[in-house]
Amino acid sequence: MGDAAARVKTRAALASILLLVLPWPGIVTASERTCPFAGRRPPMDEILKAPSSQRPSLCKANLSGANLPRANLGSINLIDANLRGANLAESDLTGADLAGANLKGTNLARANLKGAG
Repeated sequence: MGDAAARVKTRAALASILLLVLPWPGIVTASERTCPFAGRRPPMDEILKAPSSQRPSLCKANLSGANLPRANLGSINLIDANLRGANLAESDLTGADLAGANLKGTNLARANLKGAG
């Protein structure tokens, strides 16, 4: 009887830990709030239509190969974004945060990078 009670307590403890660690469907984690497009391609047409002050963060977004010439991306969060091979020619990246972004092969010809970091 003692072994059975110990197994029940162990299973209950494990279940409690899993409930704390695993995300629940429909619940947005802190990471998803700050980087809503992490690992995914954002709908850039829709995002660029919104005023700059209302645009979501693009941190950790997958923008590899994106064609965004002359895009207004001023002050946008592109931390750890994948911009590999993207076309950002003549884009406004004034004040954009590019820390950790993958810029390999990115076309930044005549892009405004003033204050970008």
